[in-house]
Amino acid sequence: METGMISVFFRSKVPKNFDEAKSSDLDMFQKFFRSLIKNGVLIPPSPFEAWFLSISHSEEDIEKFSKAIKQI
Repeated sequence: METGMISVFFRSKVPKNFDEAKSSDLDMFQKFFRSLIKNGVLIPPSPFEAWFLSISHSEEDIEKFSKAIKQI
């Protein structure tokens, strides 16, 4: 099984270090997190935690995630 990791930060530019990551919009991340949970998608509760992606995710999983993001 192959995996990858990502993190999501709400800011105008991709953070290049921890100080820049800390300057992201944490309130927006919480809104994003709660909206995904409400739509049945579980992600880590902090932008400072990595998401582990897997090729085991089905097309249905990806579609559910896509629909949940569009609800925000």
